[in-house]
Amino acid sequence: MITEIMNNPSTATDQNGEWFELYNAGTAIIDLAGVVVRDDGADAHTIGVSVLVAPGARVVLARSADTAVNGGLTPGTPTARR
Repeated sequence: MITEIMNNPSTATDQNGEWFELYNAGTAIIDLAGVVVRDDGADAHTIGVSVLVAPGARVVLARSADTAVNGGLTPGTPTARR
């Protein structure tokens, strides 16, 4: 489930600052490897590494992990948060 999204950020370029948060509302671990993320246009990205999201956990997926250019966001490892 998408719980938060930053599109068209004001403190960074779209290229560097877009991100979204996913929440696993299910009862099983989800591996995002191979998932294709796409927009309404021609942009698409395939997640090329294993990202395990446990039940009840959230993960932020970002276009850039560089906090100097992405508006200060620190994407990271899936975390349990309710």
